[in-house]
Amino acid sequence: VVMHVAQLFYHCAPQTEIVHVVKALIRLLKSKRETQVIVLTNITTMSAKYRNLFEQHMKSFFVNASDPTHVRLLKLEILTNIATEANIGVLLREFQTYVYSSDKEFAAATVHAIGRCAADISEVTDVCLHGLMNLISTKDDTVVGESVIVIKKLLQMQSSDKSAIIKRMTRLLATVTVPLARASILWLVGEYVEKVPKLAPDVLRKMAKSFSTEEDIVKLQILNLAAKAWIVNNKKITLLVPYILAQAKYDLNYDIRDRERFIRKVLCPNSENPSPLEKYAKKFFMTSKPPPNLRSSFKNRDEYQLGSLSHMLNAGAIGYQSLPCFPEVAPDSSVRDVVDTSWVAQQREQRSNVFDTNNNHRSRSFYSSEGDSEDEESSDEEAESGSEEETDSEDESDEEDSSEEEDEEESDEDSSEESSEEEESSSEEVSSEEEFVKKPPPKSTKKAKTGQLLDFGEGPGEAVEFTAEVSTQPTTLDELLGGFGEMDLNTGPNYAIDLSRQSYELLHRMSGGGLGVDFTFPRSNAEMPGAVPINLIFNNTTDQPVTDVHMDDLEEKSGIKIEGFTKIPLISPGQSTQSTISINFNDTLQPAKFTLCSSKGRYPVKIQPPVGELLLPHVLMETEFDALRSKLSGMHEVESEVDNPGLDSSSLSQKVSEIAATSLCFSSAENSLKFSSITLAQKTELLITVVIGDKIKISVNTEAVVLGSMILKDISAAFAN
Repeated sequence: VVMHVAQLFYHCAPQTEIVHVVKALIRLLKSKRETQVIVLTNITTMSAKYRNLFEQHMKSFFVNASDPTHVRLLKLEILTNIATEANIGVLLREFQTYVYSSDKEFAAATVHAIGRCAADISEVTDVCLHGLMNLISTKDDTVVGESVIVIKKLLQMQSSDKSAIIKRMTRLLATVTVPLARASILWLVGEYVEKVPKLAPDVLRKMAKSFSTEEDIVKLQILNLAAKAWIVNNKKITLLVPYILAQAKYDLNYDIRDRERFIRKVLCPNSENPSPLEKYAKKFFMTSKPPPNLRSSFKNRDEYQLGSLSHMLNAGAIGYQSLPCFPEVAPDSSVRDVVDTSWVAQQREQRSNVFDTNNNHRSRSFYSSEGDSEDEESSDEEAESGSEEETDSEDESDEEDSSEEEDEEESDEDSSEESSEEEESSSEEVSSEEEFVKKPPPKSTKKAKTGQLLDFGEGPGEAVEFTAEVSTQPTTLDELLGGFGEMDLNTGPNYAIDLSRQSYELLHRMSGGGLGVDFTFPRSNAEMPGAVPINLIFNNTTDQPVTDVHMDDLEEKSGIKIEGFTKIPLISPGQSTQSTISINFNDTLQPAKFTLCSSKGRYPVKIQPPVGELLLPHVLMETEFDALRSKLSGMHEVESEVDNPGLDSSSLSQKVSEIAATSLCFSSAENSLKFSSITLAQKTELLITVVIGDKIKISVNTEAVVLGSMILKDISAAFAN
């Protein structure tokens, strides 16, 4: 039933309505394994089309040790589909565990998933590439081979210098045995032969020795590399290329023999008569190629109806009928007419009468006639008296003190007075049921007043008024440190920066009807845990007062919590005022959206913090810093190098402190600066290392890989400028 409803919503409902079937599908994952596989297959197709549909239930798809391989692959596909900038850090930590699984097929699929995440989310491309480079040094041939293939695809998508990575990968030719991985390395050397002109002849020399024992796919890439190296510089390989072509001429595979004849006719090595096609050789072999498109294998599976056998097999089953397209012309409105349910109503009335007869209890029926009014009134009076007796018995069992007994007596008196009023009333049309509904429940009302210590409103959706004062946080170094302005930066948190923070525009005065709003990040303590304090500066640029300034639409969205300021009753013409809000961004760079309201109108605004404002200084000793950095290696480390513009360590430390809220740690090395901090929400450690030389080398180690890569870019840009 759940799958049929999900199928209906997926194919017919708008995207905003499909969310109603998500929890039901997640609940089905706890059923039998056969059902679990079918549900996971359908969720995979749905997540490939609607990425944010299952993002909140990410942990439900984490792989368990008892899961079989096909279930693991489906869960891995779903996790890759729902990867975003907000959750990529958690997913990469999970993938790093999967890579070392004993299931080789699952480990190789995990490497491919890391490559897809790097291609889809540009902020983690360098991090994933660095982690994959570490995987190629493992002893598992399957993981190494898949890593090489993914690195090759990622390098095609990048425009940065690739020579260092290619040089490192060529060393693997002596150890890697996976044919596809060896062919990928040779393809990389041939594709970028102009950037590594000295490396290509040496690689070609080594591969010429093992040409006869290589697989066919490797032999083809050796021939391509020989042709490209000949075009770039044929002086160093004058004898080597003819030797390779001679071996390929007598190969058993006809594809290799055809490739050899084609290359020989185009290039004509060691031939006195040049070929007329030689001038087109560069267009034949070295034309630019489009980057690969790493996409989900379930992307095109939605051509089959969700939940069908054909969808499960990804092939058309016998008797399968595809869904018809939506009609271009609207059908007749008669198809939406309600079916006459008079027969159903008659059957329901008959069943109700039989039930009442067997139980000797006549209850009021929806389809009863006016002739039964006397019976109905008598039955209602009996029900009323019975309910009163039940209420009295419950009161007697629950009440334990004398005050509640008095309340019970008062309620009895009230009920007796009401019953006497009913007897004296001359109106026969008012039913006893209406009087029973109008009676106030005395017990529940009094308990609501005495039993609750705090009034939280009528429901969880009711807004709670928040009272806060205008921020009076210190703005100078001496006020912040409380007299410790002379603290040694090598032993304590690094606050020695100018706290006259940069201001950003939140609402332009033209858009706000004359009310302009700016905001700053004071780097002070927030009342809400894990939140960033933000100062809002309101400027009334009109000649009329602005009243009733407050915030609205503060509901939690995507894990972002907003704590507003107290309503500002009046801002005089030409005057400014300031208030402080707190926002918990949940360690993400997603903007916090809310509405600013005033007498001028309602204005939707958003605040997106600089990445450095999501951090909190964290003091570490040098030994603790080094130990933690050694743990946060591999995919948790990003590096960059910039030219040294002649800045000393003090200037570099100042620039890092301006970008991020960090603490300068003691460093025994003279040319090294070490900074440590933690994220505000998740308390994730983030370490920054700056090594000063002819070039400044910057390293960032953290599990929050998106924040780490963004901070690295900001620091590199600041040093370069």
